[in-house]
Amino acid sequence: LTPLKNIYSVLDIGCGCGIIAFCIGYRLSVQSTTHRQKIIGIDCDQESIQETEFNLAQFPKGGNQHYEFYCEKIQDYALFTSEMFDLIVSNPPYFQNSLKPENPQKIASKHGDRNLSYDELIDCSLQLLNPSGSLSLILPTAESIYFKKSAENKLYLKQEIEIKPTIYKAANRNIMTFTKQPSSLIDRQTLCIRDGAQQYTEEYQRATRDFYPAFAKKT
Repeated sequence: LTPLKNIYSVLDIGCGCGIIAFCIGYRLSVQSTTHRQKIIGIDCDQESIQETEFNLAQFPKGGNQHYEFYCEKIQDYALFTSEMFDLIVSNPPYFQNSLKPENPQKIASKHGDRNLSYDELIDCSLQLLNPSGSLSLILPTAESIYFKKSAENKLYLKQEIEIKPTIYKAANRNIMTFTKQPSSLIDRQTLCIRDGAQQYTEEYQRATRDFYPAFAKKT
């Protein structure tokens, strides 16, 4: 759902097993077979990076694509890298100042107090984005309000897609795209996953069919 026009360098912050990086890589390979594309993933969990490296070996990469994955905090990476990116994506730890589970991996992946606050994510994005670059992330709807507040006067909302589990329920996830420059018009959309009969909607199938064989067009 993230716009990928003129995107040749991508940073995935908190890449986990690499699924978002690989999905973007596939979409980029379909769009362009001539431009060199670089995709970097950062995660502070060693097991996640090991899983990503395994997945990378199985993933069908385009000949013009280069992937790198690092076990590192984005705050540390930002201190020493000279890289700049057209697109930064993140599914960040989204519970701020909330009751934490006992499992330390769940704390790292879902709670941002310890490893990555919203302010830190915004500051790192400002440093690492090209002047015309964008930051896209997905958050629970309630947390998206806090993030937008944190981003005020730093990053500017360009697109927001509300994700509704069904047509009868309120949105529970928001995909937001920010840029360094104010947008004259914010593109606001809604995507419903299931219809009233609990079947996947046509718009959801259209958005995800590249990654789900069951949604492929019938010939």
